[in-house]
Amino acid sequence: MLVGGQQYRAIWRDPSTGRVQVIDQRILPHRFEIMDVTTFDEFVLTIRDMVVRGAPLIGVTAAYGMAVAMKEDPSDAGMAEASNKLKGARPTAVNLAWAVDRVAKEIAGLTPSDRALAAMTLADNMANEDVETNAQIGRNGVAVIEEIARSKPADEQCGFLLIVTRDGLLRLIVERRRLPSMRHMNGA
Repeated sequence: MLVGGQQYRAIWRDPSTGRVQVIDQRILPHRFEIMDVTTFDEFVLTIRDMVVRGAPLIGVTAAYGMAVAMKEDPSDAGMAEASNKLKGARPTAVNLAWAVDRVAKEIAGLTPSDRALAAMTLADNMANEDVETNAQIGRNGVAVIEEIARSKPADEQCGFLLIVTRDGLLRLIVERRRLPSMRHMNGA
């Protein structure tokens, strides 16, 4: 998302410090604040207290939480405890459980000393995969809506308002004025 002329993701790692940062979604749209999430317990609270919202973002946040947990305690017991605590932060969150399980499965066979870096790399990859997946959903949605618009008279046309979750388009809500490419269709 573009804020004050600067591009942001909903979650990212600061390139100079390596710290994970999130946009505090509890206060949007009234204020824009960035929070550093540095400890495992902070990741649990970030998820539990709804600092991050939307299934994909919750999943990526959990993946980063697992990576930080592995810096704090990379043992098998530490991994199991981190998995349980993260899943307990929002027990019905499917993407959260999926992300935690994916990270745990990926790093389980590694030596404890290699787990933190492998988990952080995987979390970065999961964040990038999610951005691309959501962008593709948006591109597919535009094509579908444009096709529908071409078949409708101007007074029945709908464009769409984009709703953002994890830096991409996940859902499309109708409103013709928002899509410049549809203004010319059928005399609109």
